[in-house]
Amino acid sequence: MLMIVYIASVGRSQVAGLLTGTAIGIVRDSLSRDALGIFGIAGTVIAYVTSVASGRMETEGPGVRFAMIFVLYSLHVICVYLLHSVFVEVAVEPPFGRSLVAALVNALLGVLVFEVLDRLRKPA
Repeated sequence: MLMIVYIASVGRSQVAGLLTGTAIGIVRDSLSRDALGIFGIAGTVIAYVTSVASGRMETEGPGVRFAMIFVLYSLHVICVYLLHSVFVEVAVEPPFGRSLVAALVNALLGVLVFEVLDRLRKPA
């Protein structure tokens, strides 16, 4: 999910963000045991929201990135949970307790990884 957010926020093109999110989601679907398409749809939603947000506001600061990754990870968990409950129709416990901690960890790691990727992307 972090790569979807980074690529969609750097590119600032909604179409490129959608295609990237879809491609990464489908690859993730092919490697998982879940129903095919769940991560593809969730990745597309996350990429679109990221592209729209990065087109409307500056997303380069660490505080903004932390908040953005936290919210997008939470949205990703909600999307996957809803899609899984609709398409697979199996009773699944909502993972919201663990997801809060996972969202914080992803946001912290995302800020660090994005800083490294920014330094590699920009010539010194």
